Amino acid sequence: LSQRGEIIASAPVRLGPSTPAAFQPGLPALDEFPFKIWEQLMDHHWRYLPPASFGYGAAVGYQPLREVIAAYLGAARGVRCEAEQIIMVAGTQQAINLAAYVLLDPGDKVWMEDPGYIDGRVALLGAGVTPVPIPVDAEGVSIDMGQQLCPDARLVYITPSYQYPLGIRMSLSRRL
Repeated sequence: LSQRGEIIASAPVRLGPSTPAAFQPGLPALDEFPFKIWEQLMDHHWRYLPPASFGYGAAVGYQPLREVIAAYLGAARGVRCEAEQIIMVAGTQQAINLAAYVLLDPGDKVWMEDPGYIDGRVALLGAGVTPVPIPVDAEGVSIDMGQQLCPDARLVYITPSYQYPLGIRMSLSRRL
């Protein structure tokens, strides 16, 4: 294996439950999902897809979806952005990996919440960067502690709106 492969292979493997369980990360409330409506919509709309829909499509994602996401971010979060600034990815790990390869160099340091998303840590390690664990308290990640532990971090990876796995929100004073 490559050095990156060795890092990924040595990461702890988390095996989820074999059957869906309540509050399982990455799984919605299946009893609330409108399966019948979803089936009807899929059954109706797939017939009208243009042939291009069955190819790979744009590497950055479906343009109309990116436009809707940009509009949503503006209305719901106050984020001013254009669809051209949005890239669709398959999941969190792919997003972290892409950001690490584009924004960081091997050996760079990244603040990461402790406790935090273990698979995010693995993605950063695989990109050759060094995650630095920063403690989380009742107000979110401790900025003061981060500055003490790693003042030369090149990037900060945090989940301020709903910290994973604790579920707390970062206080407004720490966000500003």
